[in-house]
Amino acid sequence: MSIDRRNFLKSMAVWLSGAAVWGRGIPVRAAAEMPQAFGGDRLFADVKTYSDFGVHHAGKEPDRLTSNWQADHLTRLGFQVSRQDFELEQFFAGEVSLTLDDGTRIPGAPQVPVNVAPRAITARLARATEEISELRGAIVIVELETDNTIDVPDQLAAFARIWDAGASAIVAVCNHPSGRVQFGNVSEDRARWPVPLVLVGRANRAQLLAAVGANVTLRLAGSHRSVTAQNVQGRLVRGDDWIVVSTPQSGWTTCAGERGPGIAYFRGLAEYAAGLATGPSWLFTSNSGHELHDLGARLAHRAGTLPAPDRTALWLHLGAGIAQRNWEEHGSGITLLDEKARTVLSCDWSDSLSMMRHFWGTRTLTVPHQILKLGEMREVVGHGYATSLGLVSMQPYHHVPGDLPETTSPQILEAVGRAIFSVVSDSVS
Repeated sequence: MSIDRRNFLKSMAVWLSGAAVWGRGIPVRAAAEMPQAFGGDRLFADVKTYSDFGVHHAGKEPDRLTSNWQADHLTRLGFQVSRQDFELEQFFAGEVSLTLDDGTRIPGAPQVPVNVAPRAITARLARATEEISELRGAIVIVELETDNTIDVPDQLAAFARIWDAGASAIVAVCNHPSGRVQFGNVSEDRARWPVPLVLVGRANRAQLLAAVGANVTLRLAGSHRSVTAQNVQGRLVRGDDWIVVSTPQSGWTTCAGERGPGIAYFRGLAEYAAGLATGPSWLFTSNSGHELHDLGARLAHRAGTLPAPDRTALWLHLGAGIAQRNWEEHGSGITLLDEKARTVLSCDWSDSLSMMRHFWGTRTLTVPHQILKLGEMREVVGHGYATSLGLVSMQPYHHVPGDLPETTSPQILEAVGRAIFSVVSDSVS
């Protein structure tokens, strides 16, 4: 059963409004004493460090800095650290712009896989809804139907109609409520678009539509280069059974809210595991290539170096946006709120009640894997890790520039961290 992430998470508002009914008679577990690594200020500092590295495209410099930071942390804690390198092509953008006939410049961004315009393209601006014969040679506006993945069949079909008609370029209007561009995940194997494709935010939609029929100029410069991305894995070998902790580390933007909390909890749990004298063995894996449909996670499973499912007592996956400030949408953008955004925790049916106890009061909806598994959890569950938990949420700047540390807070990070630590400490005891 496949469910779109945004539609599913929006429906959570209705389900969570009745959550008090679910909780009657469910004893809430007493809070475990947390290590200092799970204090809100400490977690927030890790979010900020991660964000400050820059834009986390897989294999680019900020992602390499993240890999080194993760590896150094695990090494200092006494883990056996290994790195899994993989090569991929990345686009390094130069000038990206769309200029209207009156000189107004509309900001834009390239959507991978990029087809570079060797020179400025000046052509009539058209809408995708026009007759096919009118699209030849034009720069065509298309309204994106999806928000977090670009290469879904319906969207690809809409693009194909345009480039098959002989259009010279596509301007894709994103529907994100911030009004900004929103990048879409895409397969690493997809060929470059047949024509240049530039994303613009819906804040500029009215300007674009007013310019339909006039000539506009599109510039999309840059170069493609081969880069090396890395998954970082750390092992503490103790007992026969294993606990695995995974998190994505790469993404389209600075990713403070999208990736930062998962990175911070990953580091805190590694510190906790290293401080235990006895117990299970541990594997921590920080995966690059997430924006390429979970490339790093897929490669990690293929490598054959992960603990066997029947020896894995728990797999905890720390996904996107899991400790975010909630937000309100309005005509001019979004406003961040002080309360926590809603989160989904996916697990097996048999673990649902236990997880509700751990996460009670954190605005987290527990959903069985059989109904929903997103992102890297598809790989985890698909490879047979039955006792696995995956946290994920939509967040205010998901795949959107402006995803900075203020999208979360020390208080929210600590509250969610307490639930996460409770789950893991129970699995150890």
